[in-house]
Amino acid sequence: MPAEMLRVGPSEIRRGDRTLRGGTQVEVIDMLVAGLTGKMLRFDNGSTYLLRSGDELQVWRGAEDAAPARRVIPAGRTAADVAAAQAWNSTRQLGERAERHSQAAIEMWARRRRRFAAARAQRSEQSGPRGPYPGEEQMLHCGNRMRPQPVQGGGVLYTCNRCGHLSTGSGDPPHPQ
Repeated sequence: MPAEMLRVGPSEIRRGDRTLRGGTQVEVIDMLVAGLTGKMLRFDNGSTYLLRSGDELQVWRGAEDAAPARRVIPAGRTAADVAAAQAWNSTRQLGERAERHSQAAIEMWARRRRRFAAARAQRSEQSGPRGPYPGEEQMLHCGNRMRPQPVQGGGVLYTCNRCGHLSTGSGDPPHPQ
């Protein structure tokens, strides 16, 4: 018998009907709650729904495989086994999503570093080479710049930052290394 979709009311719904709410199995419970007569529907995902007179629900009725159930329990396995497997799969998926997120963050920062390095290289090309500043050729000693210090009576005395060599900046012979 082919499956058919029906709109059913509280009196027509039966145990085992599959709803369009995720294709879950329905457990039907007749109930009377605070004066409301109706049918309590309990779905296999744990949610409940009170179907009262006048309400309608779309259900599949007929072939078992027409609307797949949300949780299928294979032969030879218990519901606890299936629940444990689903918990493991959700944990694994969470770990994979975190891994993808961290990889995306690493790639994003690598792209930013490359972009900033390219911008820095472009700025240095546009501005041309730096220096030499006036008198810079006398201000180098031991491979370091020399610190200028004003001298009483006028003039400047340069001191090497590394070895303390003094120079007036007038072409003193370089310090032997």
